[in-house]
Amino acid sequence: MISQLATAILPMALFSLTTSISPGPVNFIALSLGTQKHKRQAFAFVSGATIGFTVLLALLGLGMEQLLTTYQPLLTVFNLLGSLFIAYLGYKIFTSRSPISTNQNNGGGFMHGFLLQWLNPKAWGSCLAGHAAFQTSNAPELLALFTLIYLIVCFVGVGSWAVAGTQISHLLSNQRTLCLFNRIMGGALILLALFLALQPYL
Repeated sequence: MISQLATAILPMALFSLTTSISPGPVNFIALSLGTQKHKRQAFAFVSGATIGFTVLLALLGLGMEQLLTTYQPLLTVFNLLGSLFIAYLGYKIFTSRSPISTNQNNGGGFMHGFLLQWLNPKAWGSCLAGHAAFQTSNAPELLALFTLIYLIVCFVGVGSWAVAGTQISHLLSNQRTLCLFNRIMGGALILLALFLALQPYL
């Protein structure tokens, strides 16, 4: 078992990094928060998103996946609700003419990071794909290892987008560029929400 765990570390880490750092609604919001240099709020959001994803990953590995497979409409409902929520956040950012607020309405803070992962179809897809790839559902040791690796890598992956936001914040010093940035980020979230909503039917 020890050798099996050792050989699984690198593939799990690569899978976790690829899915955590690739563009998605959580990373786009982390980037937006980073541009404001509100380190405390950005850290809270990244922490919430990381823990929210890890809890989801663990619960799916412990058997919730079978429940959703049995009741397929539940997964469809989660996908639709999540896509609508992401589209709403995109709209709020798209129409903003000021720096993205870190208050409750625009997705900042620990709880919004946590809940956004539970409403994020990309997060559900990554969890289900990871469990299928590494066969963690019937191996508690593999599930524990996968969860631990994802906890670390997800924080680094999402956090890197917030750090990237701080690096480009100097480019958003005037109202015109700030509005353009908000529209690009908001539009990207809306398009992503549409793609995630339609993905099961494509």
